[in-house]
Amino acid sequence: MAQLAEQSNSDRAARAEHFVRHYSRVQGYSGEVDHEADITDLLTDLRHFCAGAELDFEGMVRRSKLHYEAERKEGTDKRKRAKRAKDPACPGCGSRLECDPDQDGACDWRCPNCGWHQHVPAPGTQVKKDRKEESCRTRRERRR
Repeated sequence: MAQLAEQSNSDRAARAEHFVRHYSRVQGYSGEVDHEADITDLLTDLRHFCAGAELDFEGMVRRSKLHYEAERKEGTDKRKRAKRAKDPACPGCGSRLECDPDQDGACDWRCPNCGWHQHVPAPGTQVKKDRKEESCRTRRERRR
């Protein structure tokens, strides 16, 4: 079987919807779209096909569930990695900053390594111009 190019789960779902709509047209269904009925009919026809070809339909359903779970986890992991990649680095020590969001949508970026922090207001809110953020190193140097 040929390997498919890297695809997102939304690409996979769109492809499946295309096939379900095509199956519905081939069957001559018209009127309102009823995905549940169309998919049920498709699965029933696939069961008949597998029985005639002596294929293990239930085994394929079990394997498809494992594939689905792995693809969902992979998609979740990619979203987490993408979110982490957007997180900024600490200007004081270079560690990845952690966001501590508040109820207004603002974010307090904090460095778990050196303690540096910066408050970033929610989009559309007024920023106080007199507030100065500085790294731990700058504060320590000033105290000396």
